[in-house]
Amino acid sequence: MLQHFGSGLVSVASTTGMDLDLLSHLLDQARSLVQQQTMPLGGTCGPTIRELAERVLAERYQPGLAAPATIRVASIHWTRIVADVGDLRVDQVSPEALAVLRQHPQARRDFLSAGLRWAARWGWHVPCDPFAGAPRSRKPKRKVGARPEAVRAVLAAADRMFDGGRTSWQARALVRLLVLTGCRRSELQSLRWRSVDLEAGCIQLERSKVGPRPVPVSPAACDLLRRLPSVGGEWVFPSPQRAGAPYLRAEVAWRAIAVEAGCKGLRMHDLRHGYARIAVEAGVPVEWIRVALGHSNSQQTLHYCGHNDDHGQRCAVAVARWIEGAA
Repeated sequence: MLQHFGSGLVSVASTTGMDLDLLSHLLDQARSLVQQQTMPLGGTCGPTIRELAERVLAERYQPGLAAPATIRVASIHWTRIVADVGDLRVDQVSPEALAVLRQHPQARRDFLSAGLRWAARWGWHVPCDPFAGAPRSRKPKRKVGARPEAVRAVLAAADRMFDGGRTSWQARALVRLLVLTGCRRSELQSLRWRSVDLEAGCIQLERSKVGPRPVPVSPAACDLLRRLPSVGGEWVFPSPQRAGAPYLRAEVAWRAIAVEAGCKGLRMHDLRHGYARIAVEAGVPVEWIRVALGHSNSQQTLHYCGHNDDHGQRCAVAVARWIEGAA
């Protein structure tokens, strides 16, 4: 069983670029722990945590269903979970049986809790949530960015650096297209020309965080794409160093651009938030923004729009003005 689990993770690792040496080391530790046990904790009846891990990774963390980084993190956490409690039967789960995991990172316990919820949906008997009521370590919420003024500063900085020969055309164009489409960095870095339909004004993403999805493209974005030097090749953003490979060093160029713009610490992903905020300020309905960003529900979109900042105050002022005008 453990060999099957290991081969599944190696397949995921090869897809995501995970360190195979690290994975092999973790699996060796798991085998050693299992061999040391004369009697499995879970007995021979009913599915075990190991079998839960296999099914969760097979059904929930595959390319096209989850982002490569998410798959990599899930693989690491489930490997550690299996190493400690892999032979425990799911129907014997309890706070006492999983006490060893209370010393693990919060994220690892969250992965197991989510897996147990899926097990319950599959019809497996899950007696309880073993971490219910346990204290949680919460990180302070990160302020949503980027504001429109930061977006303008970043675009201007990318232009200055390109004109001065301090960054590549790939970095400059990628930043501008991120702003114009609201796409994720990984979605554009791996974009092929075969997925771009300039006549229809659409990019058909083959792989994204939520699977294949269309992205509407504005005339400005179409004009930008038409002027790229890579037209006619395979990749929209080819690597400057490696022929036939996509441009994967955008994060390095981005840090320099952010510093030049006076926005040190701003992430490339914040430009996706900025797309939503600019759309809201332009009066675009949230449902339209949700479709453009590929969100599954409007709550995600509202978070991107920064609705916790001044939108509540603006709403209150608008209602007060209406009432005053009607009085």
